[in-house]
Amino acid sequence: MNLRDPITMVGQKVNSEGSALVRAITETGLEFASANNSDAYAYCTVVYDPSAGDTILAVRNDSKTNALYPVRLVINNGATASSYDIHVITASFTAAGTTVVPVNLNTKGSVNPDITAVADETGNTQGTLLETVFMAADSRREIDLLGLTLAQGHTVAVDMTEDGASGEQSITIIAHY
Repeated sequence: MNLRDPITMVGQKVNSEGSALVRAITETGLEFASANNSDAYAYCTVVYDPSAGDTILAVRNDSKTNALYPVRLVINNGATASSYDIHVITASFTAAGTTVVPVNLNTKGSVNPDITAVADETGNTQGTLLETVFMAADSRREIDLLGLTLAQGHTVAVDMTEDGASGEQSITIIAHY
């Protein structure tokens, strides 16, 4: 690697001890995927009244070549205390429910990724539990999913496990290739 002074484009500047002087800018994988590849998406359910055991949102990676990286999950709870299971499904299932249309986080990008997202999903069986979240009435929680990698056919999903029955729940999952 050949380092150059960013202003003069001549050899790298060093201090009196011989250490290079650099300026670094970092970005998250989500920012990189959105800005450079237009491969970052948000999936958000409309507000509805789930029942105990309902899968409120399931996001499955259908790409044959790319892993899907969910980074953030947001739960908006309604007027009644509720609990939610976040789980990963690796078994094959036929998605059933209401299709959730993605929002590309780069507004110049396409909205046709190899991802199946379904609200009020009824075709799956609960997979491996990642976390159970207990929420007070009228609360919102963001859950970090960094490190989760979904191979082809694998799904991250959120089930309501204790029926809040308030008709005010919504889930958002943000992910990128």
